[in-house]
Amino acid sequence: MDFINLIKDLNSKTETLEREKTVYCPSCGSKMIKRKNKWKDTYWYGCSDFPNCRSVIQEKALRDRHFKK
Repeated sequence: MDFINLIKDLNSKTETLEREKTVYCPSCGSKMIKRKNKWKDTYWYGCSDFPNCRSVIQEKALRDRHFKK
């Protein structure tokens, strides 16, 4: 496998991983944006359609829901 094909293969795998990590708003269906908490070392997701939609998901709750399936 030559270098260019290797890069193309890695790019397609990276794009697949990025699509799998996308979180969608349970209220309106828009993409959620990952944000860092100012005071703690935790993350949360806020709806990209803010201020029209104010949906928020804590990362821990999202992880817990994922592992319960």
